[in-house]
Amino acid sequence: MLVPRCEFACKFTALGSVVSPLLFNVLLRSYGFAGEMNGLALCLVFITPITYAFLAKSNTKIQLLVDVKGDVDSPHRLLIIKLWISYGTAVAAGLIAIGHATGIARANELSDWWVLLAPVIIASFNMIGSLIGGTLADKLPIRYVLVLIPAFSCAALFMLAVFEGA
Repeated sequence: MLVPRCEFACKFTALGSVVSPLLFNVLLRSYGFAGEMNGLALCLVFITPITYAFLAKSNTKIQLLVDVKGDVDSPHRLLIIKLWISYGTAVAAGLIAIGHATGIARANELSDWWVLLAPVIIASFNMIGSLIGGTLADKLPIRYVLVLIPAFSCAALFMLAVFEGA
């Protein structure tokens, strides 16, 4: 089954975090910090109209499945707040991991090539995990997904702890 266009577009944006460290490393080495920031600005100027064109062409309409009247006492309100908090903290943890990848690689005295690839590898697995998580959420009851994803994270952290020196 093909991934729906909208979901594919959302997940495909993670590819930028895979490719950008390579591009920005070249800009930083060739033109310094100012050149790298100008490169980032040019990427945003270039990507914004493309994103707008894709959204306009998609004719995507946002429609609520239920009539929401802003009921503050809704029994689902607390659950929604908890889900947004868990999502926000998970995103923050991912950004922290990607942001510190080069520092961790340098602290472990890896070569410059591996220092450059560290955020690329983490971002790649982040992208793959997002695709798998979205697919699982579409195929399985959400309660299973909310248990499976942290279980996978725990297993990965356990393997990192056990195989640290390997």
